Amino acid sequence: MSPESIKQKIQKELLSSLIGNSEKNDAASIELAGSFQPMPQLGRGDFLWRAGSHSPFLFFLESGALVETYSKGVNTSMIRLVSPGTLFWCEDVVFYNQGALTQAKSLTNSSVWYLSQEEFYRIHKEFGSGFDFLNAFSLVTLGNYRSRTAQLIQLNPEKRLAHALGQYPALLSLLTRDELARFLALSRSTLHRVLKQGYGR
Repeated sequence: MSPESIKQKIQKELLSSLIGNSEKNDAASIELAGSFQPMPQLGRGDFLWRAGSHSPFLFFLESGALVETYSKGVNTSMIRLVSPGTLFWCEDVVFYNQGALTQAKSLTNSSVWYLSQEEFYRIHKEFGSGFDFLNAFSLVTLGNYRSRTAQLIQLNPEKRLAHALGQYPALLSLLTRDELARFLALSRSTLHRVLKQGYGR
């Protein structure tokens, strides 16, 4: 895919996050998307950011798959999976201007584009639209958390796995069984039963 096509996809993602639109935000989205730069390709197991780091401001996943996790002591929770075509960010960096409390790791060879904090605020200073985008990003984050919480509370193990595979078809090959159990908030034995009954694994 050409860089121009990728930046068009990024602009579409930026605009889709907004509630309503304006000429100001249209112009800002073009400038923002045009300022994204490709990162060196990530291999399986490479980190996009680590806990404590100040990562770039915004990311776009061109190809591959990423997982964001939070660790406390010996326990690690899987917060989200990132699939291709997704605009995403580290909440601690974007909303609180602090080092990351989470870490993001590549599950396969992944191509990622990024926008620096300096570029974001330069464009905000020029167009005055930064707060509109930050508000939109916060609503996207809240919506994602609510959706994931509802899935874990309302869906039984079989439906949890089916829903996850609907969102991420390659999930079974990307995650170890322990990682998949943590992502679905299931015990290893329950996951084994569901996989054996529904998927012959």
